Amino acid sequence: MSMEEGAPIDPAWLACRGLLPRVRREMAIDRAIAAVSLDAEGEAVARAEAESQWDDAEARARLERVGVRFEDLVAANLRARRIRLFQERTWKATLPGYFLKRKSAFDRVVYWLLRTKDRLLARELYFRIKEGEEDFARVAARHSEGSEAQTCGMLGPSALGSLAPGLAKLLLESQPGQLRPPVQLGEWIVIVRLEHILPCQLDVEMEGRLYDELLDTWVEEHLAEPV
Repeated sequence: MSMEEGAPIDPAWLACRGLLPRVRREMAIDRAIAAVSLDAEGEAVARAEAESQWDDAEARARLERVGVRFEDLVAANLRARRIRLFQERTWKATLPGYFLKRKSAFDRVVYWLLRTKDRLLARELYFRIKEGEEDFARVAARHSEGSEAQTCGMLGPSALGSLAPGLAKLLLESQPGQLRPPVQLGEWIVIVRLEHILPCQLDVEMEGRLYDELLDTWVEEHLAEPV
């Protein structure tokens, strides 16, 4: 069964294609921003951004291939700005506290990692490194069974939140330069040494990420409420 352009979309049609959750999310956001309006300057900026995107020949070709018109682009930019205004009005006062709560997940780390499934070998390699008989890079390149062997054991910078929870916890509890004894993490015996931490900052980019997290949580809670 085909859907005619402009015809109402059957929720069952959306559901069987896995699209209903996204539609419900966007509808919840639309209800939240219904009373949010932009001033003349905000509207002008949104239109100017759309014009800049539309003037890019490659970008315009991509948009036209999926049926997006210039008016649609303007509307999308206006909606994005209204969403950000809603986010700022709702969470700006609590954002610094939320940042501190989430900061460790966004801090990035550079670290050394060696993985093996041989517990006795891991212990031997640990003491070789600890006593200075061999450096970590040489040992990891020769003996690590993970992909880190290709980089001589050095990994990162990686956001702590992107790492396996056990590994992230181990690194959070480490001091730069500290060699950790072999520990079981899942199927692996790992040896870890933290090189350094690159703390994240509450800059414009981070604000955007946190606002989007808070909005996602708000939408999930809102949709979970009984009708």
